[in-house]
Amino acid sequence: MRLPSPDAARGLSGSAPEPWRERDTLIVLLTTLLLAVVVWVRSDGYVLADSVEYIEHAQALVAGERVVDSSDIRGIGFAVVLAPPFLLAQALGIEDLRWVVPFARLLQLVFTLLLVRAAMRIGNTVAGRRAGLAAGWIAGTSPVLLTFSIEPVADVLAATLGAEALLRALQPTSTRRNLAVGLWLGAALLIAFKSLLVAGPLAALVALRDARRPRAVGALLLGLGIGVLVQMLLDRLRYGEWGRSLEFYLGANAYPIGARIAGELGFVDLARRLYEMSEALHTGQPHSAADAVMGDVRQRASVDFYLVHAARFVALPALVLVLVGAARAVLRPRFVRLVPLALVVIAAVVTTYKGSKDLRLWLPLLPAVAALGALGFGAIA
Repeated sequence: MRLPSPDAARGLSGSAPEPWRERDTLIVLLTTLLLAVVVWVRSDGYVLADSVEYIEHAQALVAGERVVDSSDIRGIGFAVVLAPPFLLAQALGIEDLRWVVPFARLLQLVFTLLLVRAAMRIGNTVAGRRAGLAAGWIAGTSPVLLTFSIEPVADVLAATLGAEALLRALQPTSTRRNLAVGLWLGAALLIAFKSLLVAGPLAALVALRDARRPRAVGALLLGLGIGVLVQMLLDRLRYGEWGRSLEFYLGANAYPIGARIAGELGFVDLARRLYEMSEALHTGQPHSAADAVMGDVRQRASVDFYLVHAARFVALPALVLVLVGAARAVLRPRFVRLVPLALVVIAAVVTTYKGSKDLRLWLPLLPAVAALGALGFGAIA
């Protein structure tokens, strides 16, 4: 099936104009900033232990050490982002590092504003300028984004990089633009592996659209491959093994999810093999008990978790616009409308089968959700 051309989308041009100096755009960004500052003022310590661990990983990276009392193997992309303050302190002989946390929070605020800005540009591409502003409001008032707008965790930056990839994927095809899509997706993966939730489906959709343009598809894969190779090199330097952290992530997430899906479909042997692969990566010893496999398949949060808590991810009025936008994408399908919808649907299915559920896992999807909201706003405005 040939996907509709993105050129047909209303409001789409050869580039995504960004009215940076327009008053309405600045109002959206300043409102987001104000809300984030309110969250900062009212915050009491860290929301997540991950916030502390990311800073500790950055400090240990600069010192050439491993994090004490941590057996976690994770990508170090975000630790590299947080490393400059520690490099500066090391170069100047500064021992009091209490200023690092406020610095990291300010940096997180910058990433948050960049994410909202990217959401506006995506909304503009999908449904026009006014709808783009609506996308900005949807992203900027997301309770989940605001919660982590001051927490030094990788999710917001990963979502921002993924949004840049999505923005270019929705524009007319060119070899150079597809290379940029792949590079942005690769960068998102370097920051947080959960970006696979966006990177995999988006790369597949773009490749499907451009199936008759092998150079464009090759450029996309080249850009994405560069990111993967860089990650493998970083793992070699940090952990002594090529792709160790990526392999660990797959073992903790992809294999168990695959096991749960296979188990519910009745493929017990396949579920057992996937589960054993996951256990082997974590403990070095495969776990072969079929009862444990099927018990793990069944022990997860309710399958309707994300549906029930959707109004905690975006504000309720925004959720209504998202639903209207999803309906419009189905009833009047075009590439720029179907891609955000496909990303959200695929993510909903995959994360439903993940044992632990957290709205934070959906942060990389926020640009796609905001795009659907922009589409809904365009339909009723």
